[in-house]
Formats: sequence, structure tokens, C-alpha cells
Amino acid sequence: MLKYQKNIPPDIIYSPLVLLYQGTLFSLIAHLIMSGIAVWIMTSIAKDGDIKFWFVGVLLILSYRLIISLLFKQSKHIENEEFWQRLFLLGVFLSGAMWGALSLFFIELDDLTYELVILIIVVGISSNSVSTLNASLFAYPLFVFPAILPFMPVLYKHGGDIHIALFIMLFVFLIMTLTLGRRAYNNTMKLVSLNAENSDLISRLEFRNTSLQNKNEEIFTAWHLETKGKQLLEQMFESTDVLIAYMDKDFNFLRVNKAYAAVEDKLPEDYVGRNYFSEYSDDENLRIFKQVINSGKAVRLSAKATEHRRFGLRYCNWSLQPVLDDEGNVSGLLLSLINVTPEKLAELDAIKKEAYLYAVMETAADGIIITDASGIIESINTMGASIFGYQKFELVGKNLSFLMPVSIGLGHKKIMRDYLLNKSSSRIVGRTLEATGRRHNGEEFPVSVTVSEAEIQGRIVFMGIVRDISKQKRDTDELIRSRNEAENLNEILNEKNKQLEYLSSNDALTGLANRRKYNELIEREWERAKRNKSKLSIIIIDIDHFKAYNDFYGHLSGDECLRRVAQLLAYSLKRATDFIARYGGEEFVCVLPDTDMESTVLVAEEFRKVIEDAGLSHLKSQTADVVTVSLGVASMIPVPGTSIGDLVSRADKALYMAKNNGRNRVCVEDKQE
Repeated sequence: MLKYQKNIPPDIIYSPLVLLYQGTLFSLIAHLIMSGIAVWIMTSIAKDGDIKFWFVGVLLILSYRLIISLLFKQSKHIENEEFWQRLFLLGVFLSGAMWGALSLFFIELDDLTYELVILIIVVGISSNSVSTLNASLFAYPLFVFPAILPFMPVLYKHGGDIHIALFIMLFVFLIMTLTLGRRAYNNTMKLVSLNAENSDLISRLEFRNTSLQNKNEEIFTAWHLETKGKQLLEQMFESTDVLIAYMDKDFNFLRVNKAYAAVEDKLPEDYVGRNYFSEYSDDENLRIFKQVINSGKAVRLSAKATEHRRFGLRYCNWSLQPVLDDEGNVSGLLLSLINVTPEKLAELDAIKKEAYLYAVMETAADGIIITDASGIIESINTMGASIFGYQKFELVGKNLSFLMPVSIGLGHKKIMRDYLLNKSSSRIVGRTLEATGRRHNGEEFPVSVTVSEAEIQGRIVFMGIVRDISKQKRDTDELIRSRNEAENLNEILNEKNKQLEYLSSNDALTGLANRRKYNELIEREWERAKRNKSKLSIIIIDIDHFKAYNDFYGHLSGDECLRRVAQLLAYSLKRATDFIARYGGEEFVCVLPDTDMESTVLVAEEFRKVIEDAGLSHLKSQTADVVTVSLGVASMIPVPGTSIGDLVSRADKALYMAKNNGRNRVCVEDKQE
């Protein structure tokens, strides 16, 4: 097994280059010892200066090899292996060349003993290098050729049987060591490969073991968190003020929390096994409960009004969630109720007061202006704005001095500051004053102003009643002209009222009749059909996958889609007596008086085809790549005991059939009268 080198990156510890550098220190020590022996032997027979130069050269080459070996071991990331290999091979070649340089001294030697000793040293060094340089195919040849070859021509030149024999031996030695070096290189490469495979296997086993340990820790942590979560949920279930009830699919109570039971002054266990609708009979709730069971989708209602037998009218935020089993089927229901009666009553009261205040302001004959303590206009009625020749939106946010001549406006600001600092020196509050106003066109005119002060939620506001008293100072012609202006204003007001009436009856987004207008129209058509004993049909239209459309394209595109669908539906109506309304969200409803089921289905199919043929892109639809609609059709003759709700319920069920059967289709409930 190869030893791990702490200064070598782990991904190359089995590199042949690492093996080359591992044997450097041992090789350098051997070279140093052998070169010392060679110097000691050669000193007695060669020129002292020449052998010293040779030894200095040896020391320099050995130092070079030692330095590059240390640099290699200190390297943390070897990005260029070829560069380090070239440095190593250069050092090996130079070492071999220095040993080959000893052949120069052979020319002067006559003593065979010394010659044999020197050859033995060179051959020994060369033999030793086979084992230290076997990690490279070129390292040993680069050493042995420059070390051995220079001796061969010298021996051959000396002649004699012994020298020729030595020449042949060196040649044979050279061939044998090259062959052994090649075999050693092959064996080393196999060993490197095996060690790398073993190391990889060990790493994989260690990684697998670590993964298993981490997995065990994750399982334990998850179990611990799940236990804590269950304990926390149990505490929340019993301590929350939210009314929570858990029921099975047949609406029998399985469990309620303390808050739910406390409403009826009961214990939670008193509810277990009892049916919800035996306690609270409500057809609308029954429809919603069945809808959640059948669809598997939650229903949430804000401030749902409920008539309680003890407390009267109550408002609750209502949430009915399906409970799913392991296979994803609905196994029960979870009902959550939050009592928002005080907040809702306060909201209704605030709306009522706001509407009352608005009505008072808008019907007042005088201008009414409300400002904050610094004189910034917060609200102004139509009369007040018209006195000064503005629209209301042009004045809100402006300082009251904007409606005065510049000189008077500056004085007004000073009066306001003085009043806020010392109310006893009031010159404006509680008095009717004459002042000068400035109209939009720059005209200055006299006004009378009565100012009152109020503190609302810790904030001071002022209300001024403004009257244009220039009318009192004009002659009869001016009075007649003013009367004409008033008539014009009344016409404008009537027009505004007509616009208001239109807005109250039509959906602001699509321009179709809104829910309020729909309720009026269908009530009228129901009574007419009842009198005439004629058919009344409706079609409920729902845009398929509209939530996905909104999520993908954005709400602005969603609004445009609603408008386009509304236009297409409205243009498809043929009779003046038929009408279509926005039913809510992405739903529309079409009412067809005096129309039987067959004709109604034809109209519905035309609606479906018109929307599909419009080609409105819907890339997130699961039905088609364009916007499509699902339509539920119902038709009946009103008879005693039936209601509009029955007709709508049939159409609604037919719509659900259309959705459940793949959408983009027209469906009729099985039972139709």
C-alpha cells in the first residue's frame, strides 16, 4: 500500500510522479556517499583540482534535485504535472552525466584495480537507480545512458582482453538493466492502479457509512420534531380561541376543542358521536359540506352570517378543510370558526356612518371642507369644489390657502399657527366670517365661512362650511344667471346619479350586469314565468383553470381575460329578453326566459365554441392550450314549492359535472323538469 503524503493533494497521491519524488532522498544519499568514495579513490591518482571540480558539480546537481523535491512536496495543488516531471528528469540526466564524466579520468589511469573500483561504483549507482526510477518510463534511461556509455569507448580504446571483457560486461549490464527497468515500470504502474482502486473503494465505504449515520440522525431528528409538533398541536388545539370541530364523512363529531364546546356550555365529549346537522340544521351549510366531501377542496368564507339560537346573528370567519387518508381520499372534515361579530358590526357601523356622512356632505347646499391641523384639505364635497371652480380630486391634499389670494393665504397660515399654540386667542373657530376666495380662473370673490373643530382619534381636524355670498350682492340678472347655473349643476348631478345607478348595477371590470342586478332580473323573470307557466332556463359558465391563468399571466392579464370572455358571451346573445351577468370571480350566468332545455343547450354550446374559437392563449390549462369554459345548464317551469335556488342549484350541479368530466363541455343535470 502506498503511503499518503500530507503535502500532496489526495487526488494525486497514487501518481507515478509522486513515487519518483518519494525515492529522491534515498537516491541523493546514495549518490553523495558513492561520489565521496570516488573522490577519495581518485584523489591519489588524478589531479586534485580536477576531481574537486567534479565533486562540486555533483554537489550542485544533488542540491538542485533536493530543492525541487522539497518544492514538490510543499505544493498543495499540482496543476502542471508535466512541468514537475521535466524538472525531475533534468536532474536525473545531469546526475548520470556527472557519473559519466568520471570516464575522463580513465584515460589517465593505468591501474586496473582503480578502474574496477570506479566501474563498480558507477554500476552500483546505476543498479540502485533501477528501483528508485522505475515510476517513469524515461527516468532510468536518462540516467544510465550518460552514466555508462562514456566508459565503453574508453575501455575499448585501452584494448587488452580484460578491458574488452569489461566493455562487453558493461554492454550486457546496460541491456539487462534497461529490460529490468521496463519490467519494474510496468509492475509499478499496476501497483499504482491497484492502490488507486483500493483507495477509491475505501472512500466509497467511508462515504456510505457517513451517509448512513447522517440518515439515522435525520430520522431521529424528524421523529423528535414530529413528537414535539404533535404535543404543540395538541396544546394549540385545546388552548386556542378558535372553534375547531373534527367530523367524519357523515358529519358526525369525532372531536371538538374546549372553545367550540364552551359556546353551548357543554363539554367536548358531549359532542362526540352526534351529527352536526342534528345540532345546526342549515341547508346552505349542508350543501357546502357535501361540496367539500365531493371535491376534496377547502372552503373559506369571511364574516359568514349565522343565526345562533342563543346569541342571535353572529359573524364568523369560516373554514372547512377536507381531511385526507393515506391514499388521498377524503376521510373527514375539519371545521374552524373565528367569531368576528364585534369587528363586523363595527365595520358595518363605520360603513353606515361613512355613507351617512358622505350623503350629508354631498347633499349639502353649502361647500364643506375638512382639513387637518396644518390646513391640508382631507375631504371636500362637490359643492365646495364647485364654488372654487375645481373638481374634488384637484383640491384634496392641497393647503387651504390655495383657495385664497396670496396675501390672505399667508395670513391664514399665521392664524392657524397662533391658534394651535394658544386656543384662547382664537379668531376663527366657532364664528362665521366673511373672507375672500380665489377661483380656479384667478377670480376673487366673497365667501362666508363657519369653522368648527373636532378631535378624532387624538388628531385635530377642522371643518369649514363655505358659502359663496357674492350671489347676495348681485342684482336680479345675476340671480337669474345663478339659478340657471344651479339647474346646470342639477343636470350634472342627475347625470352623476345615472352614472352611479349604472355603476351600482353593472360589474366595473366586465361591464356586464353585476350580482345585484342579476338578482333583480332573475327574480322578475321567475315571477313572470310562474304567472305564464313558461320555461325559465339558466346557464352557469366557469372559465377553466382560471387560477392557473392568473398565477402564470398575472392579475392584469387575468382581468383582460375576464373582459374578453364577457364581451364574447354578450355578443353571442340573440334576443333582447336574454341577459348575462357576472356571477362572481371567473363565473358568469346567462338567463334565458321562455327557452326550453334543448334550445338552452344549443345556446350554451355556442358560448363554449365562441370562447374556444377566440384562441385566447392559456399555456397552463390542463384542458387545452387556449382559454375554455365549462357550462352547467338547467331549465324548469316555476311551480309552488320551487325557488330560484333550486334552478341555480341544478345548474351548479351540472357545472360540476362538466368540470369533473374533463371541462370545456356543456352538461345538464340528469333530473330536469
